[in-house]
Amino acid sequence: MVARVAIRTSLLTLALVLATAGSVAPFGPNSLVGAKASEFAMRDMAGSYVSITAMRGKVIVLNFWATWCPPCKVEMPGLEQLYHDYRGGGLEVIGVSTDSSAVGIREFLSETPVNFPILHDRSGRVTKLYGVNSLPTTFLIDRSGTVVKLFMGEQDWASPQMRDRIESLLARASGAPGKPGAVPVFFQKHKSL
Repeated sequence: MVARVAIRTSLLTLALVLATAGSVAPFGPNSLVGAKASEFAMRDMAGSYVSITAMRGKVIVLNFWATWCPPCKVEMPGLEQLYHDYRGGGLEVIGVSTDSSAVGIREFLSETPVNFPILHDRSGRVTKLYGVNSLPTTFLIDRSGTVVKLFMGEQDWASPQMRDRIESLLARASGAPGKPGAVPVFFQKHKSL
């Protein structure tokens, strides 16, 4: 009887691992450095679609955060300043909130407004896709769509080293641009017939 339970548990665990393989960064966010950034599209807090694929050809700062995370809130003005300073040169900043409710996000943004898109990953799908398990976690993605750097914890986005890193990526030749406004079909809403 004990052997059957152990075998059944092992088989269920294996089935769970196989079912989620490919949908989660296999060894956490560090495994994504040097790989193509996982594609996703979702609506931002204003209701517009944001597609990482459509941003191909730009340098992307992809920041995972939450309103209950003090270091996340501290670095948000720095991300806004970075976006303000470099968006004309091809930089995009995307904030992905892991909050369970949009109410807290809206309250925070009313006190600390930002001009870059804030996405609400209520289901945790994109957070899992990137293997994020601590906040803040930020991915720096080059123009070709490759993750070139991972930052865990609060960063000083105004530091000379950070600015040099961003400027170096912006100076590199552009990769193949995505189709502006393209949204992968599996993220579009379908009307019921």
